[in-house]
Amino acid sequence: MALLLQVLAPHPASSASRFSSKGYGLSIGAPANWSSAVGPYGLPYFFNFPPQSGLGQAMLPKGGSVIVIVPRDQMPWKGDDVSLSDWAEADARAAVKGTLVSGRFDMPELAEVSRAMIMDLDIERPGQRQHEVAIYWEFRGRRLAAYLSYLAGDPRAVRYRKVFLDLMRDIRPLK
Repeated sequence: MALLLQVLAPHPASSASRFSSKGYGLSIGAPANWSSAVGPYGLPYFFNFPPQSGLGQAMLPKGGSVIVIVPRDQMPWKGDDVSLSDWAEADARAAVKGTLVSGRFDMPELAEVSRAMIMDLDIERPGQRQHEVAIYWEFRGRRLAAYLSYLAGDPRAVRYRKVFLDLMRDIRPLK
């Protein structure tokens, strides 16, 4: 996820209320009062701070939070021949060696997501500790991951998590 924030930072922000990706066959609503942009894989990312307030090197400003969606085939370790849960755990373990909290994540039937897992972890960055919530899912035969990152201990953590979970449950297939 750290490299993703660096790669995504220069893209222009928009205030679109719904994002559609023909390449991945999905649409997703943008969180209210968050900015959005298209990442290098044709999928959206969302952030709640002015782009110029980002600190670089995957650092977040105080009160800042970001949501990034990444296809499995663009990740360093793709987990091609493992279960969704094994892939999710291996991806999370690449970022942190500590305790991971994981479980099944229920999506609405109309999302057409076949399986989903959620993980919580804390990541130490130089000069900053971040909390990350990751959701790994299968959609139309493809695996994707979405990451919510914010500063550990942020008093708005519950609000960020709700925005993220609502966003994920708003995924819809394009017809």
